[in-house]
Amino acid sequence: MSSDKKVVLVTGASSGIGAAIAINFSEKGDKVVLVGRNERKLHSVSQRCKEIGGDTLIIIADLTIDADIKRVLNMLIEHFGRLDVLINNAGIAGSESILSNNAMKVFDEIMAINLRAAVYVTHLAAPYLIKTKGNIINISSIGSSSICFRINSQYCASKAGLDQFTKCVAL
Repeated sequence: MSSDKKVVLVTGASSGIGAAIAINFSEKGDKVVLVGRNERKLHSVSQRCKEIGGDTLIIIADLTIDADIKRVLNMLIEHFGRLDVLINNAGIAGSESILSNNAMKVFDEIMAINLRAAVYVTHLAAPYLIKTKGNIINISSIGSSSICFRINSQYCASKAGLDQFTKCVAL
């Protein structure tokens, strides 16, 4: 593998957008760190990546736990020695009315993964990305600004926060 291949960290890599991103980087021969909670799905994505030339590292982690986030960065650096691209993709949606008794529980759960985890992963990854002149890609949603959902206010607020965080960190 040539030295111009990237080391890419993809959170939420077990399905959907995260899996597609991991597969896309693998098609280019990049080294991809797959992070998620579902071990079976991560192994499935890893197998697909390897079939097309990717080199993967699977890390089972709950990004709402600070120690797990630290472990992800430590394992990544120990295994690959550097980080070139961070893709903050992990996220959840919620559908709870603000009038619901569960409104704040849902808010805290959504903010923990959609916003706080992305901020903390970025905080820990930034020194490595500065060394490699790397990139950060934060996956947001049309719900952050262009469309509102009556029962998804917590989700929309988390994505709006992620958009603003992205703009500020980019400066």
